[in-house]
Amino acid sequence: MITIYYRIAGAYKSGFLGLFCCCVITLFLLPLILSVRDFYENYARIRLGFIPTVLMNIDSPYQANKINNILKEITTKYTIDHSLQGASCLLEHANFNVVQDVMDKDSMFETIHKNKMLLGIDFKGNDNITIQQDKQMSCKVIQMGEFGSWFMDIEKSQVLHEGNALLIDNQRRFHMHVSDRGDYYRLRYIETDTRHDVLFFDFLNRFVHQFQRPAYTGIGMDRYTQPHENDKEIKFFHIYLKRHILAYASLIFPSSSNYVPAIVSSDLLHSINKYDYITEAILSSSKYKIPVLANEAFNLAPEQNMNQSMLLSNIHHFYQYIAPSDSSSFLYLYCNNKWTDDIVRLIHQKNKNAKCLTRKDIVPSYYIEKAIVSVSILTLFFLFVCVFSCILLIRLIKFYSVFQDDLTLLKLYGYHFSIFSTSLSTLTILAHGVAAGFLYQFIYWNNQLLEAYYFPSLFMNWTNLFYSSLICWAIIAVCYICEKQTLKQLSYTDRGKNQ
Repeated sequence: MITIYYRIAGAYKSGFLGLFCCCVITLFLLPLILSVRDFYENYARIRLGFIPTVLMNIDSPYQANKINNILKEITTKYTIDHSLQGASCLLEHANFNVVQDVMDKDSMFETIHKNKMLLGIDFKGNDNITIQQDKQMSCKVIQMGEFGSWFMDIEKSQVLHEGNALLIDNQRRFHMHVSDRGDYYRLRYIETDTRHDVLFFDFLNRFVHQFQRPAYTGIGMDRYTQPHENDKEIKFFHIYLKRHILAYASLIFPSSSNYVPAIVSSDLLHSINKYDYITEAILSSSKYKIPVLANEAFNLAPEQNMNQSMLLSNIHHFYQYIAPSDSSSFLYLYCNNKWTDDIVRLIHQKNKNAKCLTRKDIVPSYYIEKAIVSVSILTLFFLFVCVFSCILLIRLIKFYSVFQDDLTLLKLYGYHFSIFSTSLSTLTILAHGVAAGFLYQFIYWNNQLLEAYYFPSLFMNWTNLFYSSLICWAIIAVCYICEKQTLKQLSYTDRGKNQ
C-alpha cells in the first residue's frame, strides 16, 4: 500500500506543486485585497484631514463649561478619538493686505474679497514638563520653538536656576541648558548624538500632538527638511512632522506678538504666497483688521455646508480682536462614522439650539467613493475565492480520474484515506508560512520605499491573513466532503476503464 502512495505522489508531483503555488498566491493576495480598504481609509484620513466627523455650532459666545459638559456626556457613551472646541467668527467679505517686500512698505497688494472663517481653538492638553536640577520638579511650558536648536520657555521657579539640567521623559533623560530671560527661563536642548536627537524630536512630537492629533491637522507632506549625509540612521520620513510641531506650537502657546499666529487653509496661503512661506498679512473685513502671521497651510476641501477659507488661531488671540457678541461656539468631534447620528441626537437633547453637521453633510462624495471601493473589494474578493474553489475542485476531479484504478485498489484493501484533501491540507499549512513571509517582505519593501520619499509607513492588518486562512480551510473542507462522496462511489467494476 505504501508503494501505491509513493507512486501516486510521484506521478502527481507537478499537480501538487501547482496546488502549493495556488495556495501561496491565494493566501498572499486575499489579505492584500482586504487591506485595500485599510489603505483607502488611510488615504482618506490624509485627504479629509481637518474635516470633523461631527461639527456642532452654538450661536452664542464660547463658554468652556457648557461645551465641556456636552463633550463629557458624549465621551461617556461613545469613543471619541479627538476633539477640538472654541470660538468661531465668520468674517464676511474679508480680504488680505500683504506686504510684498519687507524693505518697501509701499509694495502692497490685496487679495480677492470673500467670506473667511476664523477659529479660536481652546487647546486641551498637559503643558507641564518634568525638569531635574538640584531636585525633580514640574514646570509649565509657555512657548517653544527652534532657533539654532530646540528650546522651551517655562515659567520661573525659585527652585530652578541657570546652568545645566535634565528634561525627564519616562525613562529617558535629555540634557538642557537653563538661561534666565527675565520673566521666564529658557531651556535649550544640548545636542549630543544623532540617536539622542531623534529621541528628543520624538518627545517634542508627542508633547505637541497631545493637543492636536497629526492625523487631523490636514497639513500635507510636500515639503521636508533635507537630511545630512552623516545622519543615515535617522528615519527621515518623520521629519515632515517638524512642520506640524512648529506650526501648532505657535498656536498652542500664545505669544505676546503683535501678530496673531495662524494656520490657514491652503487656498488662503496660496493667495498671499505661492511658495507657502510664513507670511505676514492684515486680515480686513468691514468691522475688523487683524494682523495675521500665517505659519502654515492645511488642506481643507469641503464640498457643502462648510466654509473652505479658514484660519486657525488660539482662543486668547481670537478674543483680543473679535468681540464676544460676534462669535459663536464650536465643537469638532473625530470618531467612528457609525456613531454620527446618535451623537447628533444626543447633542440636540443637551442643547436644542445647537446646529450639527456630519462629515456626510460636508463631503458627501466621500461616502459614495467608500461604497464603490467596498463593493469593488468584495466583488474582487469573492471572484478570487470562486476561482480558487474552481481550481481545487477541478484538480480533485482530475486526480480521481487519473488515479481511479489505484484508489479503487486501496479501497478494496480497506484504506479509505482522503489522499487529495490530506495532501492539500499539508500544502496549505506550508503555504501559510511562505505567504506570511512574502507579505512581511512586501510590506517591508513597500515601507522602505515610502520612507525613502519621506512618507509614513503603512501597517498591515494581520487579521486579514487570518480571515483569508479561514476561507481557505472552508474550501478545503468542501473538497474533503466532495472527496468522501467520490470515494463512496468508487467500485471494483469501475476499475480499468481508463486503460
